[in-house]
Amino acid sequence: MALFSVTGTLQGVKPLLLSNYKYQHPCEPLYKLKAPISKKRNKTEEDYVALSKLDFLMSGHWLNDDNEDCDVEIDSNGNVSFKGFSNPFIPAGMLRASVRNSSKALGNKKGAAFDRGVQVKDDCPLMYEGSKVCNKMWDEGLYERSRGDRSGSLIWITRIKIPVDWEIDFQITCDSSQVEISQLEDMIKGAGRYIGMGSWRPENGGSYGQFKLKENSFTKEEVKVDW
Repeated sequence: MALFSVTGTLQGVKPLLLSNYKYQHPCEPLYKLKAPISKKRNKTEEDYVALSKLDFLMSGHWLNDDNEDCDVEIDSNGNVSFKGFSNPFIPAGMLRASVRNSSKALGNKKGAAFDRGVQVKDDCPLMYEGSKVCNKMWDEGLYERSRGDRSGSLIWITRIKIPVDWEIDFQITCDSSQVEISQLEDMIKGAGRYIGMGSWRPENGGSYGQFKLKENSFTKEEVKVDW
């Protein structure tokens, strides 16, 4: 068995619409904040803004600064304010799924071997021009509203929109007896073209979240194992 640590940088060629389904669970505190407003029959303009801002916040994965307190407040007029919530990132599992799912698009039948031999080491902080703090991101207009289907009903959803030229650095551990390094590189490139990441990505018929492997960023280093 030859184990390699592979590093590189992915660069966005299309804007990235973030999504985080964790917050859609009824037990999540943010979901509980949103539910009473969503259930109102006669919503005001302030209600719609509040729902939009909560959707925006809940679409992100946040690393947050050390010792940073995160909180959401809704005042008596329905105005939403955020405290904390900073440094959005791409979860390791999201990147891994994107690369893994390129197997079918490329026709290399490496999906099962990928499952056995490839792991993304860490979550990947997003790098881009603009604020990394949630309330400032809202003020800068880093969002997009789109129609979505939820429980058979068409509704408006607001998601964080990261501009083109976003980047993430990644580190992947690869067992070359399962997936050769050249195959892994092809799968990463295929993921960027055919699968993408986030909402409205090519895998689901959209055009957001496409990326490329930044030139000369792909490197490998053998990892010694004693088992």
